[in-house]
This record gives sequence, structure tokens and C-alpha cells, in this order.
Amino acid sequence: MSKEVSIDTQLFELNINRLSASIEKLKFDQHANYSLEKTNISPFTDDLGQMVKAIEIIDLYRTLLVKDVQMLTDVGENMRQTDEHLSKQHEHNNGPQMIR
Repeated sequence: MSKEVSIDTQLFELNINRLSASIEKLKFDQHANYSLEKTNISPFTDDLGQMVKAIEIIDLYRTLLVKDVQMLTDVGENMRQTDEHLSKQHEHNNGPQMIR
């Protein structure tokens, strides 16, 4: 026979919400406007360019994580719907049945 597959939907949703909140913290609102107005020392200005690149990479990573969370959400919802569908089928099959 088959093994049972299940998830704790409340815990699943809680973890998805926590993950989404963590992803939101990776958001940089002003990275396009970074500049060093009070210094022109080359190590600092060079580092600024590297910092902007790093922020762009983090933004890309954040985008990928958002897609992953959406995919996990969809998988969880599909599992819930499938479980509901199977339980309704099982309810209908428990009644009187024809003799074969």
C-alpha cells in the first residue's frame, strides 16, 4: 500500500509568512541613488561601485526567493485541494456498493 503524505497546513503557512517577511527585509529602496557626496577618496568611491553591484545581486536573489515562495505556496495549496478531493471521494465510496 502507499504511505501517507501530509503537511501541517498551519505550520506550513506560518513558515511561508516568516520566509516572506525575511525576504521583504532584503529590499533596498534607494540603491539607485547611492553616492558619496562628502568624500572623493578612491577606496571609498571604488567600494561604492562594488556595493551597488552587490545590492543588484541581492535584488536578483530576492526576486528568485519570491518566486520560490510563490511556488511553495502553490504546491501547498495543490496538496490541500488534492487532499480535500480525495477525502470527498472516500466519503462517497464508503456507502452501499454493488455486489460484483
